[in-house]
Amino acid sequence: MTDPAQFALQGQRLRDELIRSSRHSPLATIVTDARAENAIIAVNDAFERLSGYAESDVIGQNCRLLSGAATCPTSRAMMRQAIEKGRPAFVTLRPVDN
Repeated sequence: MTDPAQFALQGQRLRDELIRSSRHSPLATIVTDARAENAIIAVNDAFERLSGYAESDVIGQNCRLLSGAATCPTSRAMMRQAIEKGRPAFVTLRPVDN
């Protein structure tokens, strides 16, 4: 695929499918945009129930808002490594408010 417009369109379709599928997950899930400093672009209902945050409250925020003083340093390191490598991560974060 050498056409930049087609490449961008396929990227948008993949992003949309990821968001759509994450909405069906029973696991609390956030989707971030690595090209935009990992701004949150979507969350699912399980995330809203678990965290108490509405999707509209976290869209555009960096996912660091979810990590408070009670978050395990190992979980933070796992998340940081996943972000650096562009891979998914499954960690428990404990916000300051909870």
